[in-house]
Amino acid sequence: AVLSDQVISEIWEDGEEQVHFRTNFLDLDYDVTSPDMEKLIVCLLKQNNEEVFKTPLIREILQQLWNQSRIILRISFFVFSLFMAAFSIYIALDEPSASFGIALLCFSVFLCFIEALQIYHLRKTYFKDPWSILDITHPILTIIYIILRLPDYDNPLALAWICTIILAMGYLRWVSHLRLFKEPSKKFWNS
Repeated sequence: AVLSDQVISEIWEDGEEQVHFRTNFLDLDYDVTSPDMEKLIVCLLKQNNEEVFKTPLIREILQQLWNQSRIILRISFFVFSLFMAAFSIYIALDEPSASFGIALLCFSVFLCFIEALQIYHLRKTYFKDPWSILDITHPILTIIYIILRLPDYDNPLALAWICTIILAMGYLRWVSHLRLFKEPSKKFWNS
């Protein structure tokens, strides 16, 4: 990202007057997945002064990022909702089908893979966020639960505890997704 200070001269069509103005150009790749945006977000996360978020430039950049990412986040919410509903149905079945369990198992492995990618990219900072820890623990516990339940595991109390923890974590995460339907601008700019 480059912030450049430039003086631009403009000669009016009549040729008599010349206008000078100074402007700043912020040369960024505004794609939400770009390295520029990643560096900017990391920089903003380190800010202790909330006044920074009230500046027009930062407000516009955050609005741009929100506009680009909200559809992905909403799809993620919808998919996670389906997963939690399917898992709730799975645990309610007296004799769940192996194919249903395997489908949930595959989706849990997929969630672990996504979290592993985030761990790879964020390194140690991934584990500083409690939501991230919840995001990796939930599918791992789901995998353990499904593997233990498939061969008719003989310890129903252990299964019940694992299931309770999975449901509590899953629905806590599900409720946290609901905050995505309120634009972040309202939090920072109208306070």
